[in-house]
Amino acid sequence: MEVCKTESGDEESGLLVPSDERESQATFDDALRQAGHGRLQVFLLLACGSANAANAIVVSYIAYVIPSLTDQESFGLTGYQKGLLTGIAFAGLLIGDLFWGTMADATSRKHITILSLSLGIAFCFLTALAPSGEWMIAFRFFLGAGVGGSMAIIFAYLGDFLAEERRPPWIAALSLSWLVGALVAAGLAWLTIPNDHYKAFGSDVASWRIYIVICSFVAFAFSVPVWFIPRSPRLLFERGQIDETKRILSLVKRVNTHGFMELFAKHSDDIDLDVQATAVKSASPSNFAAKLRHFGDTFLLMGKQLRELFRPPWLRSSLVLNIVSFTFTFGYYGFTMWMPEYFYLIKKRNEPSCTIPGANCSNASTILDNIYFQAFVSRTATVPAQIFSIWIIAKIGSKMLLVISLFLTAAFVITFTLMSTKAYGPLLTSCLIGSVSNGGWSAIDVLSVELFPTLLRSSAVGMQEGVGRIGALAGNLTFGALSGTHMIIPLFISAALLLVGAVVSFLGLRKNSAAEHED
Repeated sequence: MEVCKTESGDEESGLLVPSDERESQATFDDALRQAGHGRLQVFLLLACGSANAANAIVVSYIAYVIPSLTDQESFGLTGYQKGLLTGIAFAGLLIGDLFWGTMADATSRKHITILSLSLGIAFCFLTALAPSGEWMIAFRFFLGAGVGGSMAIIFAYLGDFLAEERRPPWIAALSLSWLVGALVAAGLAWLTIPNDHYKAFGSDVASWRIYIVICSFVAFAFSVPVWFIPRSPRLLFERGQIDETKRILSLVKRVNTHGFMELFAKHSDDIDLDVQATAVKSASPSNFAAKLRHFGDTFLLMGKQLRELFRPPWLRSSLVLNIVSFTFTFGYYGFTMWMPEYFYLIKKRNEPSCTIPGANCSNASTILDNIYFQAFVSRTATVPAQIFSIWIIAKIGSKMLLVISLFLTAAFVITFTLMSTKAYGPLLTSCLIGSVSNGGWSAIDVLSVELFPTLLRSSAVGMQEGVGRIGALAGNLTFGALSGTHMIIPLFISAALLLVGAVVSFLGLRKNSAAEHED
């Protein structure tokens, strides 16, 4: 391996790439094909999917708490404060994406995933104990800063165990796990929150607090499988740790060939790697001063990895995906995080004292009496579409799926504004929005893995998702600030940005992969 050089010829110390990238990529993928794709990859898919479902639970539960806080005078939240409560986690996610994603590329994807996810779940539990809206906002920020790491890492991690031609359907299948977590959060809300209060410790406890506690424990249970995953062999190979790479690939081969009992057997290095990389100096420092220097070097490496994303040949892909991430998350999270609150407002239309600006108070369906049931139905309706996207992405490609998804999501958001006065209009259109948008998320996940090399992959995903968090925060603040003036304004803003994302992705994305640049 040799040190990566910038356009000016300066050496980027620490960021190492093989001297012949194409040969190195082919050699590792050949070794991965020797190990096979089977039982272990299925286990990793389930483990990473379980962690991603935990992420979805701790991020999305707040959407079902907001209607309860609206009627709770002790919190006294304004529209802007409610927008901040739903959106502040995305500010934390922005920091978590950038920090944990680049830290994972510089250290260990497995250990950073476990640490960041555990922190997020801990702060999720603390929000149940929040005495005021201000405390809850603070806990939600640190929750986001925690889970941002695992959200940025797990897709890159799973891709490290898959040969390039195998990645799209597997990454798309992993995207399905977010829907599972969101569905669990919606189902728990439907079963828990409508009861108002529960008896606990000799006193009445608000149902939304019990709901958050349950979500915390369920998310913790979902996080357990990721503790047992191996380290990334592709990342170890790129760092020059050939012996450890061969040991893990040998484990992959044994489990795929003989079953999971091989996890407890001795591992033999029966995988051939023809290119011998130069090992990166990564020995553990022996004293405190050395550990501080090592920590500082890690941060310098993180900065170099981020700068590399905005140099050719990665500049175009980075800019396009970041723009698309902002527009998509603004529209998607702005709508979905406020969907239960919108159902709540629509329910209020049926009350004689309805004073919602811009609302037609004369028509509503009886099914709207349970907003949590409607939110659960809306989430459930997206499952077939997500499964379909796993198949269609291999047929039309991730770029075209992303363009179609963004365009249709924008169209159905506009339709939601037109159908909100119809009996079943809000429920039907929310189901359609969730269905068509899920294909777009699958496409983005695949593109993020395909377009960047191994050493930059977690950093690229972290940067892209970080920009997406800014979009999600902006979307939630916009919905919160405008929900008290007119319901349709934030919906039209979201639709416009989604259309911008569709145009940028169609014109800006090229049909290529990281391997095409590695020559």
